[in-house]
Amino acid sequence: MELLPEDLVRDHLIFHLLVKVLDRDFHVLKRSAVKFPIVYLHLADSLREQLIHKIRSTREQMRKVQLRILQEEKNKDGYTILYKHKGYIHQANYSSEFLRSLCEETFMNLLHLSYKEDLV
Repeated sequence: MELLPEDLVRDHLIFHLLVKVLDRDFHVLKRSAVKFPIVYLHLADSLREQLIHKIRSTREQMRKVQLRILQEEKNKDGYTILYKHKGYIHQANYSSEFLRSLCEETFMNLLHLSYKEDLV
């Protein structure tokens, strides 16, 4: 299934944000007092590799549909992205809350998990 340009832009942002989160969490896990840190570190590394693969795939799809990210800007409300698609410049705005929700959902999907209210 071919994604719409705005979906590719959104996925590009989400995958990059998740890599940043995993990089940060990887360092936190190294210093934490969990019982099996090596298991969590391997899990984080495996997820990071999956995300890197998804980033490459998304970039390839973007090239195929003549889509290029021109600018990404983090602001107080979230992110603003300027992108060019087939000669036209577009802007996408994402609130921090929306991005957090999408990141959590994507993370859960990568782990093949479903959300459990009682764990929160």
